[in-house]
Amino acid sequence: MLRQPLFECLLSFLCATNTNIPAVQSRVEAIAGAWGEPVAGGGIRAFPTATALRSATENDFRACHLGYRAPFACSTVATICGDPRWQAEVSAAPHDEARAMLMDLSGIGPKAADCILLYALGHLDAFPVDVWIRRILARHYLPELGDGPLSPSLYEMARGFGRDRFGVHAGYAQLYLFGARDLLCKD
Repeated sequence: MLRQPLFECLLSFLCATNTNIPAVQSRVEAIAGAWGEPVAGGGIRAFPTATALRSATENDFRACHLGYRAPFACSTVATICGDPRWQAEVSAAPHDEARAMLMDLSGIGPKAADCILLYALGHLDAFPVDVWIRRILARHYLPELGDGPLSPSLYEMARGFGRDRFGVHAGYAQLYLFGARDLLCKD
């Protein structure tokens, strides 16, 4: 299970809304290339801190291909730089409180918050629901999810099912289900 630094994970999931993995990777690499510190041994740069991004503008983030996400990135950086305790507070908060704090940030919805809880904050009971997990759940557990986009209430139903069914290790179950998606979604 990845235990990514909170700010890096947060901004990476801001870059991930409504897109594919290569586009996310391109955006994250562009941000690191523009503001990150060089890493020993090559032209690779580390992901920058919130402080390093403090002066970045919407246009700067747009230049990194964030598009409509650029104002969300600026707002998130401003929130984190404006309250040096924010990261520690969200890290120490119980699951539901941390999730609410994440979703208070512009551009962070339920799925991104659940991913951040799982991949950065170590909440192994988080159960993010993407299109693949929805398909698996609809096919094998919850046919009422259907095959269209998830409304907020259906997302919460799927998330709640995963957390109830798989308990304190729901995040591991989510990863296994995702890893077996080709088999589990095969006709």
